[in-house]
Amino acid sequence: MAGPTTPAVRDITLGRLLEQAARSAPDRIALISGVPDPALRRQWTYAELHREAQRTARAFLGRF
Repeated sequence: MAGPTTPAVRDITLGRLLEQAARSAPDRIALISGVPDPALRRQWTYAELHREAQRTARAFLGRF
């Protein structure tokens, strides 16, 4: 049994998708931490999230 055919499946990695979002909307909020106290919730823009993802990927490459 096949699943739905729309919307079309995109052939893109999560890293590439994040890179595109960081390029097109760098200052837009991408992620908000889910802690109960709103005053303690950290936010990341797409540019910040992309930088952190790149840093994490480099650390993994250096270790593994």
